[in-house]
Amino acid sequence: MSTAAAPRTAGRAAAPLVRPLGARAGALLALALLGALQWGDLVAPAQPGRLLGGVVLGVGVALAVIGLRAAPRGMRAAALGAVALGVVAPALLLAGVPAGFLRPAAWEDLVAGLSQGIGVLAGVGIPYDGGEPWVRIVILAGGILLAPLAAAAAFRLRRDGAAASPLPALLALGVLFGVPAVQLESDSPHLLGLVFAALLCAGLWLEGIPRGQARGAGAVLAVGLLAALALAPRVDAGRPLIDYEAIAQGIGTGGGQGFTWDHRYGPLDWPREGREMLRIRAQESQYWKAVNLTEFDGRAWRIAAPSAEPARLQTTIDESRPQWRRRLTVTVRDLASPWFIGAGSTLRIEGSSARRPVAAGPGTFRTVDRPLRNGQTYAAEVYVPEPGGDDLDRRPGDYPSFVDDALTMRLPPAVGGPVLPDRATGEPDLGRSTVLAFPDWNEQARGLGPRAAEPVTSDAEELLEESAYARTHALAQRMREEADTPHELARSIIEMFREDFVYSERPPPRDVPLEAFLFEDRQGYCQQFSGAMALMLRMAGVPARVASGFSPGVRDDVREEWVVRDFDAHSWVEAYLPGAGWVTYDPTPSASPARGRELPPTLDTADREPADPGEVIGGPVEPPQTPAADTAPAGDRGSSGAALVGGAVALLAVAGLAAWAVRRRAARIGAEPADELRRALRRAGRPAAPGTTLVALRRSLPDDAGGYVDAVAAQRFGYAGAGPTPAQRAGLRRALAGGAGPLARLRGWWALPSRGRA
Repeated sequence: MSTAAAPRTAGRAAAPLVRPLGARAGALLALALLGALQWGDLVAPAQPGRLLGGVVLGVGVALAVIGLRAAPRGMRAAALGAVALGVVAPALLLAGVPAGFLRPAAWEDLVAGLSQGIGVLAGVGIPYDGGEPWVRIVILAGGILLAPLAAAAAFRLRRDGAAASPLPALLALGVLFGVPAVQLESDSPHLLGLVFAALLCAGLWLEGIPRGQARGAGAVLAVGLLAALALAPRVDAGRPLIDYEAIAQGIGTGGGQGFTWDHRYGPLDWPREGREMLRIRAQESQYWKAVNLTEFDGRAWRIAAPSAEPARLQTTIDESRPQWRRRLTVTVRDLASPWFIGAGSTLRIEGSSARRPVAAGPGTFRTVDRPLRNGQTYAAEVYVPEPGGDDLDRRPGDYPSFVDDALTMRLPPAVGGPVLPDRATGEPDLGRSTVLAFPDWNEQARGLGPRAAEPVTSDAEELLEESAYARTHALAQRMREEADTPHELARSIIEMFREDFVYSERPPPRDVPLEAFLFEDRQGYCQQFSGAMALMLRMAGVPARVASGFSPGVRDDVREEWVVRDFDAHSWVEAYLPGAGWVTYDPTPSASPARGRELPPTLDTADREPADPGEVIGGPVEPPQTPAADTAPAGDRGSSGAALVGGAVALLAVAGLAAWAVRRRAARIGAEPADELRRALRRAGRPAAPGTTLVALRRSLPDDAGGYVDAVAAQRFGYAGAGPTPAQRAGLRRALAGGAGPLARLRGWWALPSRGRA
């Protein structure tokens, strides 16, 4: 009997404490629930219900994987692939993706949105309470997909038919719990960690513990957990063992591109590669302002020196025009800026948890310490007046006192101003400027005089007549006498620029740039045009300043965002109109790369008539295009092979979708006039040199290719045509082929392929 009893005792001792499938399922479900409740707090307000939906998806995946264990191995793999694809759509819906984005026609925008959310994720504050929906979607989708991923890894079979190791599933669930544990503060972190450690041990060893060893294993586990609980407060010190935030910041954000907004009037030599600077969610386009250049130092427009007094708004807000108040949601991309980008006069900045805003000037804000970088988001409430009709035709009322500084200029000795004595020594001070204050539009009778703070003995009119700005002042006064209102004067200045001036990014260097621009060179870019107009308006009694930032960029209609790139950097003019506030005027010709884009329905005054086709072709570099893979649906192979065929087609579709989305996205980014021509020249080995204009390019091509360039110019400047015709495209293709024969024709088609839907 003893020999017969021994095996039975041994068999009972060797039997597992809990059936393996049940042990694994219970431990993983508990870990998934614990992690999901934590992950939902990564956004504000918290979304635990969405993450619990991910746990439900995980249960469904587990049941499907277990049910497919009896299927043949080949069919099982295909079916599991189909299950995985079937989880993605409900997971995205749970994360907040609108159902319309799951249609094949919208996959391009879905991929672009998810890419944007992932790209800016490293720089956002947690819990995320910003207004960028794709960041919120990416955060939630990441947690929702971890539970199904863990379920698929936990219950799959190895090639030999044995159960797979639970370790990959536990790693996935460790991420689900660990990311929020690191990012969020908890009232009882040590107790929460104790629960997680116990569940993790259960997932690793519970299914393999024999009945006879259960008590010993439980005792060892309890001792280890209590010891860890006692040591945890010592490990949880104020200084981290590994500064993961610094590592993530260094890896995820990069340096970003910075801009110096002060005017300099030299040749444009900063890089313009088409890099995305900002994404702005707004109902209407605006000029996206960074700073105001309120001081003219006698040579160039500058940002005024910081004042010890708190910055004031310095504008009039018409409460009867609520439509002039706007709300923007700004996502910073490849930009490093201490200035918050807004529009018009920024009233407040909200939701910027990563950088604290402080008012830095009239209607502008900047960060307190570090600049804004890739991934950071905020909301801005702005005031952008857009008067029209009678508001512009009537004569201005009284100007408020806060615009006095917008009616001044400095006149240093270097441009013919008087030499003033040093305040301390009385010696001549060549670095000291006379500050002239011009009378406003309604106070011409008061005459022109210097400010009391900078007393001089000479008559101020004589100071200007003897300075380098004599002709500028005379021109401003003459045009002021011919105008009935400040708006009419502004229109006259812009019309003068259109008739007699040209856009150029290589103006000659001058000691007095704006005077030379007006009377000698008559060429320049946005800095010359805006700087000269603002100076003339001040001399004529209209409070004015230069605004610097970005032109509107390109509209993404599906996502209702404005995509702003580095070549959209721009300067324009803001003039103060009593009763309205600071109103936008843009005197730069539409040949400017920044001005050539979609403009806001503001008081822009550019009627978009044909401009001189001097568009620079050597502009931003277009991202490479990846040809999409063609996938054709397979025919009916019978019920036994249907799952295999469906899985294979689905996997091919995923690969094709990725390549297709990259190509479509690249096409959308570059879908602007002259981009296709630039790409064709580059592919044909004839890249346009920087500064090459359409006019110069037209002269360098044969006659049968010139029609294409003419059509691009017509479309580019908006006065005729819908782009090149097939015959014009064929002519350029022959010119780029550079010969006859199959290889030449292939080279031509590669340089300028069929546009298809484009």
